[in-house]
Amino acid sequence: ATRLDLMRTAGADKARLLGVFRSRGPSSHAPPEPSLPLGLGDALVALGDHVAYLWESDQEFEATADFLAAGLARDEIAVLVGHEVANNRVLASLERRGLDPEGLGREDRLHVVPGPLSGNAILRHLDDRIKAAVDRGVPAIRILGNVGWGQPGWPSDSDLLAMETRVTDSL
Repeated sequence: ATRLDLMRTAGADKARLLGVFRSRGPSSHAPPEPSLPLGLGDALVALGDHVAYLWESDQEFEATADFLAAGLARDEIAVLVGHEVANNRVLASLERRGLDPEGLGREDRLHVVPGPLSGNAILRHLDDRIKAAVDRGVPAIRILGNVGWGQPGWPSDSDLLAMETRVTDSL
């Protein structure tokens, strides 16, 4: 399964990061209005949404690159987290969409989190990417996760579940 995040904040930095985003856009205590293209069909999401997209076919997996491509078209930052096979498939999908993953990496717009890492190491890497993007005034960060469930060398299921819990709790 694939996990998609628009933004992840962590611990003590959550209030600061939310303040930065709120100071640059509409702020309200009402539920956020879905207005960002998800990149999957006509679906819209709100900034901060945590979306799970469970794919079952090669065609559905291929569509995950549309999530990142939609954000890259809006000057957002894209972060790809996953095992090498999945990451390479997503990067190839971006290329088929006319995007240059290497060039986007040099421009600091596309980041690939190396794996396998512990859940905490993945979160630290994401935290660094998010803080740098916020400091640059980037409108949003999209994180596409294809973590290595059951992959050799990847953290245990309990470590990955703990990481997922921390991500969900931070939103």
